[in-house]
Amino acid sequence: MENKVVAICLPGDRFSGLWLHNYSITLLHIARSYRIALFNSESNNIYHVRESLLKMVLECNPKPNYVLWIDSDNIVSPQGFDELIAVLVHPKANEVSMVGGWYRFMGPDGSLIAAGTRDEWRPTEVEIKESTNLIEVGYIGFGMLLMRMQVL
Repeated sequence: MENKVVAICLPGDRFSGLWLHNYSITLLHIARSYRIALFNSESNNIYHVRESLLKMVLECNPKPNYVLWIDSDNIVSPQGFDELIAVLVHPKANEVSMVGGWYRFMGPDGSLIAAGTRDEWRPTEVEIKESTNLIEVGYIGFGMLLMRMQVL
């Protein structure tokens, strides 16, 4: 086991059975390689929840190396975590500060990918499926987001 710490932030108060099943498997998988600091917060306002979680992470001792955000409506997997962490631990990844998993959300025009750029470009499902590399975006949702602690 590495001596590195992954802080896992779980905003929300309702987690489905399917979510809990997949999260439990993923948590055990992460714990094989990393120490874990686990945080949960709930409120009617997601911004208050995330701010509360951020404060908890910043006060954590020892300081985490990575922070993993998982929303209560996103099903995660060990493979998903491995794909994210592989990006941040890669020797040539110093310029990458965070990486997220793609997921859909319902926008005004139907099903959209929760990522894009300030000029309103969004990757399509086809682009994501055909890409074997990272796709740089200006923003991404927090459905499953892994970041270096230095970002905070």
